[in-house]
Amino acid sequence: WRYNAASGKVEIELTQTQSGDAFRLPLEVGLAGEGAARSEKIEMTQKRQTFELPAAKEPTLVALDPNVWILMDARLERKR
Repeated sequence: WRYNAASGKVEIELTQTQSGDAFRLPLEVGLAGEGAARSEKIEMTQKRQTFELPAAKEPTLVALDPNVWILMDARLERKR
């Protein structure tokens, strides 16, 4: 993930790495920083997708599936 200060958005690029077709994955993304934390809902339908979530300030933490609803092995890293 990366924060785009010019657009005021968090950009998240996700890739499904399993063999075969893409799964339809409704996911939550948790954003935390100064102030209250919040969750945004996204739906992944392709093997590789980019999502943009509004954020007035750069978050200190972005978490994929923060409530652990999906059984998956995931890694979300900040890009600089």
